[in-house]
Amino acid sequence: MRQFCSQHGYIYVDYFSAMVDSAGYLQADLADDGLHPNGKGYRVMAPVAINAIDRALGQQPKKKKGKFF
Repeated sequence: MRQFCSQHGYIYVDYFSAMVDSAGYLQADLADDGLHPNGKGYRVMAPVAINAIDRALGQQPKKKKGKFF
């Protein structure tokens, strides 16, 4: 997925690396049911998402100042 995004100019958001334990599973304290993030999980995800949004916004072409037409 990371390679596909890179090849096509998409931003890849890697929550996995921020949330995985040493065995390759979701850290137990980040999801009460083992699947869906809890509050702590979302606090881990938030800076990852913000970083991706910032990168995406930085890639947008600058709007011209002045009249649109």
